[in-house]
Amino acid sequence: MASVPHTKFTRSIIIGLGIYLFISAVISFANKKYEFLYYTVIMIIIYLFSFKRLDRMPLSHTSVIGISIVILMNLLGGFVFIGTTRLYDYWFIFGLLRYDHLMHFTSSIVATSIVFDLIHPLLKEFRQRTPILFYLTLVLLVAGLGALNEVVELGAVVFFDASQNVGTYLNNAVDLVVNFLGAICASIYLAVRRK
Repeated sequence: MASVPHTKFTRSIIIGLGIYLFISAVISFANKKYEFLYYTVIMIIIYLFSFKRLDRMPLSHTSVIGISIVILMNLLGGFVFIGTTRLYDYWFIFGLLRYDHLMHFTSSIVATSIVFDLIHPLLKEFRQRTPILFYLTLVLLVAGLGALNEVVELGAVVFFDASQNVGTYLNNAVDLVVNFLGAICASIYLAVRRK
């Protein structure tokens, strides 16, 4: 994967994401969707932290485009309704596949790409000597990020009484499993592509 921290393409997407996040925050506030505003503020903090370090973050085109897709999916999930059902809560296959699952799976794939981009330059020799251990480490790092995301969702439940939107313990556990599966799939893809 080509590293792209200095291209116009990357900077255009990053600036576009900043504009999107600002608009999302305004819309969330205007519509009194404080849970969604909470998530957006967290994304803005991550965005500002990352933007200042962009030149030191060797992200691939895949990661940059993936970030854009995940943020767009998040916007759609929170503001688009199918009938009276918020897209995040919509079941594509009842009892099996919900939009939220698709979001977690996609987010984990993108997170795997980002973490790979960040750690591969530092651990290239480790990957070459023990590829299975390297990719297992990658999966576990991304699974940890997925668990951190669930902590953020717990914050929404505690501070914004969002348990109806966030879901039950079973939803939390399913999210963790889906995150794990996304990390495994992305790691297998990266391992096969890097052979």
